[in-house]
Amino acid sequence: MRRMTVVAIVGTPLRAAGPGHHLPLIQSAEYGLWAMVQEFILQSVFFLRFEALLGARWAVFASAAVYALAHLPNPILTGLALLGGTLFCELFRRFRNLYPVGLIHAALGLTIAASLPDKWLHHMRVGIGYLK
Repeated sequence: MRRMTVVAIVGTPLRAAGPGHHLPLIQSAEYGLWAMVQEFILQSVFFLRFEALLGARWAVFASAAVYALAHLPNPILTGLALLGGTLFCELFRRFRNLYPVGLIHAALGLTIAASLPDKWLHHMRVGIGYLK
């Protein structure tokens, strides 16, 4: 019962803000693949190098910050990327497996796209594409 209350409290204002970004099945699959590529870049390129320089704990935060910067100038995705990047890097630090981290990334990204209004996310674009 408590979960339903939380969903209603959070979901009602979001519903008034507008519909989420509709993603057909093929675009969802493409996003899933893109999420895996992002995780490969984040973990294999940034996290492992920061870990060698800063140690495992600080590497989580440094990698998450770089990941968030890659989502500028989209303010909502930048904030969510900082939180998500911290989660993804911590999971990778503990378990050293890209596949579950990539699947979690894909699931959360698709959930965000379906839940938040498209006028806030701008089709989840970042960089120059966000400004168009």
